[in-house]
Amino acid sequence: MFLFGSIKPIPPTTFARNLDKYIDIAGVKRITPHGFRHSHVSLLFWLGCDKREIAARVGDTIEVIEKTYFHLFEDKKSNTIKTLNSFKNSKK
Repeated sequence: MFLFGSIKPIPPTTFARNLDKYIDIAGVKRITPHGFRHSHVSLLFWLGCDKREIAARVGDTIEVIEKTYFHLFEDKKSNTIKTLNSFKNSKK
């Protein structure tokens, strides 16, 4: 596991231990390292990052990313329709 572009990987147990430490300090609900991964991917998806880059970043395929996360962002579908309609209306 790499964080913030580090060259040296962080052992999963070290990551989990530090994650628990900072969760306790912050006083927030506990999240597993795998849940942290889901939060990271969800954030990237929500921010509009390229699906190919997200998939490569986490070692998944675009299909897996879409299947796992796309249903969380129904508003992105309506945004596509609004964008297309806006484009159509600007050409009048």
